[in-house]
Amino acid sequence: MEGRGYSARLKILLFSGRPVLLQERAWCEWWHFELVAFEHYIPVKEDLSDLLEMVSWARDHPEEADKIAKAAKLFADTKLTRAAALARWAAALGEAAGF
Repeated sequence: MEGRGYSARLKILLFSGRPVLLQERAWCEWWHFELVAFEHYIPVKEDLSDLLEMVSWARDHPEEADKIAKAAKLFADTKLTRAAALARWAAALGEAAGF
């Protein structure tokens, strides 16, 4: 759940190999925009009005939830590494410098 300050916990959860229920949020990191609902996470509305529905969906669809968990882990293993972060920084700095 979104809080009032920065937390890197979502990254850790994506590495866990378990399905992640992700609350809609206004504040995102650069890699959030590559996450796809029902591919990398199970979406939950910002006001949590569908939280119980999404938990029930995950329980009722264990194969799909497992597939989402595996895709999230693969995403984390490839996109949330030090090397990937450095490559993104290099690309951003290159764009800013006009390269």
